[in-house]
Amino acid sequence: MSLQAASSSPHSLLGRFVEIIGDYGTVRSLSDEDKLSLLPAGGDVKGHRAQVLGWAPDDREKYLVRTFSDVLVLVAPDALREFTPKSGEDGDFDVAWPDQGREEAFSKEVASHLLQKGFCVVQCFLQPQVQHAARASAQQQTGWKRLIKELEPAYLGREPLGK
Repeated sequence: MSLQAASSSPHSLLGRFVEIIGDYGTVRSLSDEDKLSLLPAGGDVKGHRAQVLGWAPDDREKYLVRTFSDVLVLVAPDALREFTPKSGEDGDFDVAWPDQGREEAFSKEVASHLLQKGFCVVQCFLQPQVQHAARASAQQQTGWKRLIKELEPAYLGREPLGK
């Protein structure tokens, strides 16, 4: 899918985090092959948080928005409210999983958070059932422990701040 970049005007929401506060248009979900398929009618995303990807391919009066639950929605600008996420410590996230082409900037942001505070909370764009399955799998894992001190320098480097 080719997206037209949103204008660089000061009011552009391109790349920003938003909350859907009004009516929205077509709702679509991403499949495993990155093909778009329509969701069943009645899937309400009002109140959901999202990131603006660009202008809608066929409608320059609506943004293409991707919710954190991995739903693509066409939304008029007046139905969106920009929000700034709190930090990971405060219940939000530090960085969001990047769009294609932003991987390098993403890795630098993650590394910066790791160096500053030793952890980084990443907001992924996943369907709820995938989120629950990942959480359940992580909770079932046992045997997590720190490396023995003699191995840390060889594995993590000498005196890293983000161990």
